[in-house]
Amino acid sequence: MKKYIILVMFFTTILFADEIEKPESNIRVGTDLKFDKGYISLHFGESCSKYFINCIDSIYIWDSTTIFTGIAYYSTLDTNYAVFVNFEENEIIMHRISCRSQSVNDLPVKDILRNEFLKLQEWGVVQLTKDSAEHLIDRMIANMTSDSYDIVGVFYTHGFICDTLWDCGGLPVDGGAIMIDNWWNLLPDDKPTSISQTPVANRFNIFRINRGTFFIEGLNKSSPYKIFDVNGILLKQGITENVEVQVPKTPAILDIAHQKILLK
Repeated sequence: MKKYIILVMFFTTILFADEIEKPESNIRVGTDLKFDKGYISLHFGESCSKYFINCIDSIYIWDSTTIFTGIAYYSTLDTNYAVFVNFEENEIIMHRISCRSQSVNDLPVKDILRNEFLKLQEWGVVQLTKDSAEHLIDRMIANMTSDSYDIVGVFYTHGFICDTLWDCGGLPVDGGAIMIDNWWNLLPDDKPTSISQTPVANRFNIFRINRGTFFIEGLNKSSPYKIFDVNGILLKQGITENVEVQVPKTPAILDIAHQKILLK
């Protein structure tokens, strides 16, 4: 029995080491959306003002054929996923960082994709109105998850023809992403739920009332908020009631009024 356990630990160590040393070696759960040139314009917008987004202006060149211009960041909904917006290819790639298969507790990939697409619209990266962006991403996800997907065919590019003749989709939402060379080097050091080390004026005073309830002094009575666990998974969102928030578990990160606060 002891020999068996040692053998399992040995092979587990090898597999884990391979994941760290060769992160390009496996296709991960994710998706790849491409758009016809002129169908959607992709720009830096306000993304470079975000501390958790890495803006790359054709400076990462690893060989004579590989150039990346765009942005890279960890998903704002689930930091187990990375998002890459390639301006040269008019392409949005999103995939899980690790090769671990999904569990029943994971957020659906389509929900993460929708959230990130709308964030890109909010930041001015995707040049669409909010209503147009919502309509487009909902239609694409519906096509990519449709039972008739195989009948429609595999369309790697979404363009004007999809608005006139027939519906088109990209790869299936969780079909595996086409990975960018050296993608792990493109990602920033910070994640969206990282606690800022920069002093912020008018910080709140937070008091723990009981195990799951926190009182926020210096806050408007009703303010929108999000609560993440320490791995960046969204646990809850809503509006504060009587300047109190209910936290599903601690430690957690409270994102409120453009500040991120660690709750213990």
